[in-house]
Formats: sequence, C-alpha cells, structure tokens
Amino acid sequence: MHCRIIVLNHWGGGDGCSYTEVISSMETVRQIKDKITGHYIPTKVDYFSCKEAGYILVEVPGVENIELKIHNRSLIVTGEKKPLIPLNSTVYHIKKTKDQEIQYGPFMRQFLLPQNLHRAGITAHLDKGILKITLPKQELSSFTLNIGPQAIQMDQLFCK
Repeated sequence: MHCRIIVLNHWGGGDGCSYTEVISSMETVRQIKDKITGHYIPTKVDYFSCKEAGYILVEVPGVENIELKIHNRSLIVTGEKKPLIPLNSTVYHIKKTKDQEIQYGPFMRQFLLPQNLHRAGITAHLDKGILKITLPKQELSSFTLNIGPQAIQMDQLFCK
C-alpha cells in the first residue's frame, strides 16, 4: 500500500462550518458532478467527529496506491481500483454490463476541510480495505480589537 499526503498551499479564511455540514455539502456536490462526468467509480465514505478530531473512512478494497492532496481548504482523495484478475485476449469478463457488481477504474472524493484543522497532524492509514483519515482539530483563538469608540470581537480569525 502506498499512501501519500500532499499539501499544496494553505487556505485562507473560512466560515467555521462543522464537519457534518462540510461533508454533507461536499457529498451533494460530488453526486451532481458524478452524474455529469460519469468518469469516476463510486466510493463509499463515512465521517465521524469528536472534540479532538474528525475522521473520514473511505472504502477502497483492492486499492494499493492512494493519493491525498490538500489544496486550500479541500482534501482530495484519488486512486484506482484495478481488477485482481488481469483481463486480456484469453481472459474476459463474462458479465460485461453497465451495472456489473464490482466496478473498476479511477475514483476521486473531495472534502471541504474545517477551519479549525491542525494540518500538520493529518494522518492516513489503510487497513483491510478501509482508508482512515484523521483530521486533528485545534482551538481557534479570538481577541478583541479596539477601534475608536467601539470594540470589535474577532472570533475564529487566527489558529493557535
């Protein structure tokens, strides 16, 4: 198994959405995009959140090489599911239909990362066909900025 995490650059700003809101909105976008492009195989995902971290579980049976890219506030998981029996001129798929039960080909899932993510602590581990991505959280600091006669509260502006 090869799993690689790439951080392309840091994100700016954010609205501090919860993990649940972020993941469910990205799922809707993925479903619409997949219907239009039809070029990635479906990959099942579960997500969990607790005080210390968020967890994304990606079902990837038979996949050996997985790439995780972080670009701005997006986490992009890509890979390819290949047949265990190589198909050639003497070996062919008996039930070659559009709706074959096991689907092969490239997959991609994209997730919007929350603002309070501790990027340096992201880990990924593949075990028994399940990719577990751990997204550790960090506290967001706030401060009061005094400007003229009014004080402006700046919440969730900078991470510790």
